[in-house]
Amino acid sequence: MISQNRKLYSILAYIWILWIVGLACAPDDPVVKRRVNEGLNLFLIWTLASILAFIPILDILGSLLYILAVVLMVLGIVSVVRDDDKPLPILSIITLIR
Repeated sequence: MISQNRKLYSILAYIWILWIVGLACAPDDPVVKRRVNEGLNLFLIWTLASILAFIPILDILGSLLYILAVVLMVLGIVSVVRDDDKPLPILSIITLIR
């Protein structure tokens, strides 16, 4: 059964930790599952950026990762709104949720 809220769950997957909502509400939907996987990878990039931001030598790298995370978040949300089903370049490399 395809969820009626697929677009909502897919958009929420890209917003910080809200990927948990899609994982909990639509665990069997393959599109939402892929978006949740990308959202989890984005969350991990954001977390790594937060850690690096506190290390004096690596704070510039942390800032660049923040910018990358925001750009990928916007690209993911725009992709959902346009009903584009292509995976995002960096976020689809690692599959953590199968």
